[in-house]
Amino acid sequence: MVDLEHLARCLSYDRAQARAALIEFAALPESAQRDWLGWTDRAGLSLHFWRAAQESGISLLLDDEYRERRRKNAIRLTKFRAIAGRLAGLLEAAGLRLAVLKGFLLAPDYVPVAEDRLQNDIDFLLSPADAQKAFTLLLANGYRALEGEPEGPAVHLPMLLPLDFTHRDGDFFNPRTPPVVELHDRQWPSEFERIAVEFSPDPLTRVTLCEGLPALDARDQLSACVLHAMRHIFRGSLRPSNLYEIAGFLDRHVEDSSFWRGWLADNTQPPQKPLRELCVTGLAIAARVFHAPWPATLDAARASLPPRALEWIDRHSLTTMDSGRRGKEQLLLQLAFVPKWRDRVVVLQRRLAPLHVPRENLPRRAAFHLVSFVKFLRMTVKP
Repeated sequence: MVDLEHLARCLSYDRAQARAALIEFAALPESAQRDWLGWTDRAGLSLHFWRAAQESGISLLLDDEYRERRRKNAIRLTKFRAIAGRLAGLLEAAGLRLAVLKGFLLAPDYVPVAEDRLQNDIDFLLSPADAQKAFTLLLANGYRALEGEPEGPAVHLPMLLPLDFTHRDGDFFNPRTPPVVELHDRQWPSEFERIAVEFSPDPLTRVTLCEGLPALDARDQLSACVLHAMRHIFRGSLRPSNLYEIAGFLDRHVEDSSFWRGWLADNTQPPQKPLRELCVTGLAIAARVFHAPWPATLDAARASLPPRALEWIDRHSLTTMDSGRRGKEQLLLQLAFVPKWRDRVVVLQRRLAPLHVPRENLPRRAAFHLVSFVKFLRMTVKP
């Protein structure tokens, strides 16, 4: 069993704390270190962990296995870059406006080098109409749609796989496994979450070039990364590496007050308040878990968060590291941002009293959910 608090300290942006925690880790038996490696593979943290150990001057028993993962990941990333360039060219030639989301473009702002980041897909952001056209175009150019409904509200069209897709066969770093393609037609499901997020200006109106690819402006990229994390935090399905990378952005930009002022300026009007609050919350959770420094420019924005969100950050941030934990803590965080009590009831019903209950379990589960539902109404539903 991986001690998540110990793991977070190993990856802490407080370097002294990280070194002390890594020394403790290096003293663990090989079997325990191997358990950690399996967990960090799934969490997307293995290469970040290895870099932290190297920077602290600490050798690990499994150094050769980390090194082999890094070698294979570099091969994968070279292929991913080539595929992203080819697909972006194909879509732009069709007159579609797009931006590449996240992925290897997060280096060096979020991670020191892209090769340390485990990437499994290539994400494009398009308008809803252009996303549909792109979907049809890729189906005609060597891709097939992945069947099945996504978990939670979808912010992209069905995932696309190459016709010759090779499964990873248990190897997260398999160089033969090509990327899945996701065509995002929105960044936040406002109707589903009952939190209305608006983007002004439209991110696609200020696309820049990065590594020769259309990319989001740095302000919009940050919002995209944090909103992605917040959606998964609400679901209890966050990939811990996403939070670690956000903490990395804080660490590298803590003194960049001009950036933070510009980002806040985009989100000062009342319609942008939910976007600002969600993003500041995600940043604060990342800072709390990985001990990242906090930009003074954001002090007032953090202080103005809903009191229940501030309390949640202090008490429950570490629970976001456990992707198998789907308790009521995440629901409490979401409800802190749902403004109308009727919408809170909808969120509560969806999470605590789902309508699709197996018939044989209906009486017992209905009674359980009804009790939970009433308790949460008392705590959260206020006019």
